Amino acid sequence: MRLGCSSVVFNQLDLFGALQHIAWAGYEGAELACLANHARHIELNTKQSYLDEVKGTASKHGIGLLLFTQMLEVNPARTK
Repeated sequence: MRLGCSSVVFNQLDLFGALQHIAWAGYEGAELACLANHARHIELNTKQSYLDEVKGTASKHGIGLLLFTQMLEVNPARTK
């Protein structure tokens, strides 16, 4: 089993800062978040070179990429 941390915890940082802090905290992996107004650490439509940079950064810090979470924005008017 590997213990991971969501990048949402570091939503005030960019993705690369969040990965660094997750590693400093001693976690073995990261969950990358794409949450409407909370943490937009990774986008669905992005270039392969950016994804390779993300993978390389995680590897440099010795952590794995464990999970990707996306939550679309909820329109309160539609939930009534």
